[in-house]
Amino acid sequence: MTSPVRAPRPTPRRAPQPARDRRSHLRVVPPPARRRRSGPAVVAAMAVVFASLLASAVLHGLLASGQAHLDQLDADLRQEQTELAREQLDLANLRSPERIAAEAAANGMVPASTVHWMSAASGDETVVLRDAEDGTATDDPTATDDPATSDDPATSSAQELASGSGGGTDR
Repeated sequence: MTSPVRAPRPTPRRAPQPARDRRSHLRVVPPPARRRRSGPAVVAAMAVVFASLLASAVLHGLLASGQAHLDQLDADLRQEQTELAREQLDLANLRSPERIAAEAAANGMVPASTVHWMSAASGDETVVLRDAEDGTATDDPTATDDPATSDDPATSSAQELASGSGGGTDR
């Protein structure tokens, strides 16, 4: 058993304290500062990068669809230009004098013996008279038969139309 009397505790021995000038290069370090949390900054940076990549993809898609629309319009334009050229060629063929003469012959019309060329700006009745058989031309309207004495009704009505009287026969 132990006795109620206790033995005195020995006092700790302290080492002799060194002189202060020996440790003058040492200093007390402040407690570490709280670390900043970088999580929210990283999340914000990732959100910005994601948003910019998404915007870039959307704009690229819009450009691609716009280019497809432009390509379709270009193809339509080329097709319309081809059709226009074809129709202009058809119109030129329809306007050709050879075709008109062939159509007239097919409808029973005959070429005139004298061709009268007239000018709308001139006060003269006939500018050039051309004989259809020999192809000679004269600038003198009196060189041909006088319409009043002509027995040919086609010549007299052509002369009346040329003079502006409009008194041709109804057929």
